[in-house]
Amino acid sequence: MIRLPGFALAFAVLPSIAIAQAASISTITTSCTTPNGTPTIHHQGLPQLGNQNFSISYTGPNMLGTLMLRPYLVIGFNVISPSPIPTTMFPAQPANCILLARHDIVWAAPEGHGTYIDLLTLPIPNSPALNGGVFYAQWITVHTQCGIVPPCWNDWVATSDTLACTIGV
Repeated sequence: MIRLPGFALAFAVLPSIAIAQAASISTITTSCTTPNGTPTIHHQGLPQLGNQNFSISYTGPNMLGTLMLRPYLVIGFNVISPSPIPTTMFPAQPANCILLARHDIVWAAPEGHGTYIDLLTLPIPNSPALNGGVFYAQWITVHTQCGIVPPCWNDWVATSDTLACTIGV
């Protein structure tokens, strides 16, 4: 039996070296078009460790009143099989609206002045344990029509493109 103490020491040190992952964002699906416009997702900055100003925003159908077009931000830590919303699900459901982000977190955009708030800041903690973590973000817009007297009904649900966000340095 041959003993190589220097080799054993070097081997024990190598696994403890962490490799930094670069923060990145890519788009992995496309939006669907509705009679009221196309929902689109945007980001400001990258999901870098310690970035307190990373944000995700929305452009597209957005309205308060008897006709409500409310955006919801869906964040998932995985994706689901691309799931088109069936055109028979709602009276005016557009084709090719695909839900991709698993709905681990759903943020209903709060009311603003005549529209819903369409920006969410997501501070990224400065925790090395998050390095290389991935989350997915997608907006869903729900078209709700209300008359002077209830009931209200949903006419369609639209989806934005999906962002794959890798947390890193």
